Amino acid sequence: SQKAAEKKTAKKDGLTGGREVFRRQVIVTSEMTNTEQNVSHDEYARMMTQTIEQFLLSDASDRQACILEVESGYYKYNRDFLFGDKIGIKLYVAKHKGDAAVFEAEFLDEKGCVRAFGRLEA
Repeated sequence: SQKAAEKKTAKKDGLTGGREVFRRQVIVTSEMTNTEQNVSHDEYARMMTQTIEQFLLSDASDRQACILEVESGYYKYNRDFLFGDKIGIKLYVAKHKGDAAVFEAEFLDEKGCVRAFGRLEA
């Protein structure tokens, strides 16, 4: 099936399948799109960072401890999201040691198929 193939692609291209820790949904607005009306590449980094911050803030007593210092990021795109699409974001913790963590995210369409994914080291 297409869903199984896209999940297999995600694993092959770098997602390690860490522990899922948070989910949220975003609706694509015009502000998030480029001239072709698809989600611009930097928007994936913004959505992933916002998702990580929401996860950290959802279980934090010290908000200052939730400020991310991003070391690096990697994103892979299978299919575009367009204006008006709903994006489901699944956040995973791939590695965690002390103050350092590696987060991974899947960006899913309404059918649950992975259209993009990312990895962020903080």
